[in-house]
Amino acid sequence: MNLALFDFDGTISTCDTFTPFIKKVVPRAKLRLGYLLLLPSILAYRAGVLSGSAIRQQVVFFGLKGVSKSHLDKLGKAHAAEFLTTVIRT
Repeated sequence: MNLALFDFDGTISTCDTFTPFIKKVVPRAKLRLGYLLLLPSILAYRAGVLSGSAIRQQVVFFGLKGVSKSHLDKLGKAHAAEFLTTVIRT
């Protein structure tokens, strides 16, 4: 059985887990471009007009577009081993 756990509000972790993952796996130049292109959505999110789920969907779509499933799987496993083990509540 495969199990995927996502924690974006700190319920099972001590901090945000989404942003560090995105910053690690998306190339810096693409992060900067994405920030500019998604700025209206980012501002709408910060103003409470756009949900966290919606902004995360946009970030993932832009940041991970073109990344193969196998490469993303490798990145996710590395992130989990290096970062997640340090922030999971016990």
